[in-house]
Amino acid sequence: MKNLFPVLTVVFALLTGCAKTMQLDDPNLYDQYLTKSYNQPVGTCFNAVKGAFAEKKVALTKEDAENGRIVTERHDALVYATYTGYRTGNVTNYSGGMGKITHRYYIDVKGDEKTCTIKVTKYKAWNNENEATYVKVDDIYNYYWGPLFKSFENHFNPDEE
Repeated sequence: MKNLFPVLTVVFALLTGCAKTMQLDDPNLYDQYLTKSYNQPVGTCFNAVKGAFAEKKVALTKEDAENGRIVTERHDALVYATYTGYRTGNVTNYSGGMGKITHRYYIDVKGDEKTCTIKVTKYKAWNNENEATYVKVDDIYNYYWGPLFKSFENHFNPDEE
């Protein structure tokens, strides 16, 4: 088993190292993953964004309908716990900890009476108090950004169920 450890380590690094990462200050990140246009009036889109965050109980620190700008508070994305056990001789030792991922969205909603574009213009994330500088795009899109835009869409006609 000792001889397999280096091989398994290399395989794990190759598999996880291939995840697509992008810098949070890369404009392409926002254009490719955080911008979506809809056949909805701009006011409907603005209210849908507000409604989606209200449903998640996320406060807005800025809400400017005239300029189409919304900024959320820094809010929890994930609370996690780590737990590790290791053996030294006949003694098993355990260690663990807790952490929290928080994030904040800066969103522009632009358009006219027929169409709108919702664009996250800035995204900030923290692991505990350490600010992230890049993200694993597929993971964060599948777990946060994709569902967020789906939530906006679900609020286009909130009275229709």
